[in-house]
Amino acid sequence: MKYGKSDRNMKQIKMCKAIIALVVALAFVLPGSAAFTTVEQTMNKNISSSEVDVISDVIPDDSIDLPLLTLDEAKSYVNSDNIEKILENSDVDWWPMFHHDLNNTGNSSSIAPDTNNVLWEYGTGGTVASSPAVVGGKVFVGSIDGNVYCLDALTGAWIWQYPTGKEVWSSPAVVDGKVFVGSGQIASGASNVYCLGASTGLKIWNYTASGGVDSSPAVADGKVFVGSHDGNLHCLNASTGAWIWKYPTGGGVYSSPAVADGKVYFGSKDCNLYCLNASTGAWIWNYPTPTAMVMSSPAVVGGKVFFGTMQPPFGYVYCLNALTGALIWQHATMGTMVQSSPAVADGKVFVGSYGGKLYCLDASDGHEIWNRPAGSGGVLSSPAVADGKVYFGSYDNNVYCLDESTGAIIWQHLTADDVASSPAVADGKIFIGSKDNFIYCFGPEPSNTIYVDDDAASSWYDATHVKTIQEGVNNATAGYTVYVYNGTYREHVTVDKQLDLVGESRENVVVNGSGTGTVVRIIVNDVNISAFTIKNGGEYGVYLDSSSNCTFTECRIIDNVGTYGFYGKYSDFTSIIGGEYSRNGFSGSEGTGYNIYIEGSDSVTIDNVIVDDPVQGEEDKRHDSAYGIKLFDSDNFIINNVSGSPTNLIENGEYGIYIHNSFDGTIANSNFTDGWNFGIYLYYSLRCNIMNCSV
Repeated sequence: MKYGKSDRNMKQIKMCKAIIALVVALAFVLPGSAAFTTVEQTMNKNISSSEVDVISDVIPDDSIDLPLLTLDEAKSYVNSDNIEKILENSDVDWWPMFHHDLNNTGNSSSIAPDTNNVLWEYGTGGTVASSPAVVGGKVFVGSIDGNVYCLDALTGAWIWQYPTGKEVWSSPAVVDGKVFVGSGQIASGASNVYCLGASTGLKIWNYTASGGVDSSPAVADGKVFVGSHDGNLHCLNASTGAWIWKYPTGGGVYSSPAVADGKVYFGSKDCNLYCLNASTGAWIWNYPTPTAMVMSSPAVVGGKVFFGTMQPPFGYVYCLNALTGALIWQHATMGTMVQSSPAVADGKVFVGSYGGKLYCLDASDGHEIWNRPAGSGGVLSSPAVADGKVYFGSYDNNVYCLDESTGAIIWQHLTADDVASSPAVADGKIFIGSKDNFIYCFGPEPSNTIYVDDDAASSWYDATHVKTIQEGVNNATAGYTVYVYNGTYREHVTVDKQLDLVGESRENVVVNGSGTGTVVRIIVNDVNISAFTIKNGGEYGVYLDSSSNCTFTECRIIDNVGTYGFYGKYSDFTSIIGGEYSRNGFSGSEGTGYNIYIEGSDSVTIDNVIVDDPVQGEEDKRHDSAYGIKLFDSDNFIINNVSGSPTNLIENGEYGIYIHNSFDGTIANSNFTDGWNFGIYLYYSLRCNIMNCSV
């Protein structure tokens, strides 16, 4: 709702003509000081007009489990990963863990690509044998370079990475806004299971096992189940990482657990497949496979357990009764082992063999329906089934797509090295890693897309391939995507139709206003902009002019010399998610400008944003922006997880956050320091919650 002058006056009259100012002090309040309070004391602190409080609890290190909330509920209890939870629960059939789900079926309801068109590839510093998880438009995957990566699923743009210090073969599981993954290999000794924030990559907790963790975690009912080279299956508290139980076997546990019907199933190098009570870790049954290590991960479907073994001279595929562990059937493959984990779909079992074939077996009796040779290399990759097709990688360096019914090759793509990673299928695309250090995304070229490149060959340009961003906007129809390749675009852009503007990478797609005017002006509803750097505007970096339902994701709005970096007016439901808004409005001898200023706009969300003006010395503070974030006459707002770089502090001239005449808002999980006068200032603003903030 927008307010006319009389409405705004009425709001002030209802406040009994009193000016209620809430000031959060400038300096950190350290543990042990008189003003220090605990998280429990301030978690649900509600600020009313009758009290002036300093909220000064320090953000807990790895301690809080935040529940799944709707956006309305998030106004009173919010953190950045709650937005990830909402994205997880969208209508898209995401691929949140190894082999898709807790049953390890490897089967997705997503449509899947019919061609080997590479949408993007991202290079890491080492082999990518980890299998991607894809949730909420993000790809999560590990690399032998020791990092866990988070990438944009649409563009492959880097979002964050977390260094574990050891090789990451484990495949991430993404549940409730958290990323669970193991690290370390067989000779690495004590290694960790990590829990990271899905939106930030910040560590929430880690658990140390006495051996490497190649196994991929399964997360169910508040518990994390994961194997280790130390011979144990570990069960941990998903919120805290606290140990609940562990079950010792006689060999390393490389297998990734499946969880079904209150039971957890996994294999061990001691040549057994185990079934345990998921709550207690109590043994239910085990099935011995003579001299055959079980490194394959079981799939549990229709009351049956399917898995492979290393049993020279053949690798076997087994089917057991899930309740009793009794053998139903077994099938010998060519080659010495089946390390690939079976996918089960449509009454069929799909599994690779070290003998270089992908097998399709009847799930009921194990008879062979077809097999497909995959060059001279072994198939360690675990297949994915979607849309009538089967996808997998091979040690002949190829990624394959087969017809599910016949095994005929639909397409293949040659990488530069072996493909041990297992594919993920989500949102019409395939994601997979290779030992050539790259992560690949396959899918159809988006329809209704205009492409922009400032330095392509002249033959590239036509009506849908243009040189400037404004040309792209002009040529697009409402609902189109304008995709901008890396480059510096010296122009001023006006967006006058509902579009998605997507940059190839945030740091490298730069829109430079050359010190004049407004760099990007939006004058229509429903515009989404992601992965842009917008800088050097003379008046505004971004001007959102009476345009509601607009989202800015992982953008950098920096070094705009006019008054405003980002200015939004009469633009309800504005969302600023991720990114950096820094050093704006500093053209004078003293900082007078705003990094983010939004007025007359209800239901604004600012989440996981850096708002920071680095200060080199006392005199340089005068070149900071006067305001980090200012909201005026903007009710029902959420400001969450606002921080700075590199010290996780907001550093601004006059105010870190200034809330004026704005009701029913939440400021949470944020740090404020080094403002001239105030960290948080509330003026004529009632019913605002401040939670988990350090000042």
